[in-house]
Amino acid sequence: MTIISITICSQTSKIVFARQFTEINRKSLEEIIVEFSRMITLNKEVSCFESDKNRFLYNCSDQLYLVVITTLDSNIINDMEILKTSNRIIYDICGITRLDETSIVENAFEIALALDDLVTIGGYDGMSMLQLK
Repeated sequence: MTIISITICSQTSKIVFARQFTEINRKSLEEIIVEFSRMITLNKEVSCFESDKNRFLYNCSDQLYLVVITTLDSNIINDMEILKTSNRIIYDICGITRLDETSIVENAFEIALALDDLVTIGGYDGMSMLQLK
């Protein structure tokens, strides 16, 4: 199981926050997010879909998306748990009820540290919210 990145982006492919867990350069990540943005318009009813190389799991809040990008051989059940826990982490740290670009940018360092605790070496560590706090 490999988690490539946990990213918060807009529908227009603007990356607000991104934390990579595997070796990937900025241009490659931006290309993946552009691919996600194109596919999201086709797959509005689902919260998970796959491209040729990646799996995207996401939550939508107004105009921002929390996206977990994984490889195709990743365990989808663990990936869904990571998405759910990442969502709770971000809302907890930012103290918000919906994804807000300003709050995310202001708390980016704390979010990155919490996500690092959640995902170690590209895989799900199985930590609870209590352990993360």
